[in-house]
Amino acid sequence: MAKRIPPEAKTVEIFIEDKEHSIDEMFQMLEITEDTEYTLNLIIQEGETAAYRIERDGETVREEQIPYE
Repeated sequence: MAKRIPPEAKTVEIFIEDKEHSIDEMFQMLEITEDTEYTLNLIIQEGETAAYRIERDGETVREEQIPYE
């Protein structure tokens, strides 16, 4: 019987830009071994836009800008 090799952990870094955070500073770092859901709560001032960026092992895998609604 073959041994099961655990998946290699990936480093995920989350960056956010809102009323209280700068996109230039890491908001959170996670070590994951599978797809993982994560909820971001952004504080967006009227007329402004917030943003987030997700990097995995140093490469951007998702980014989005969210306008005030």
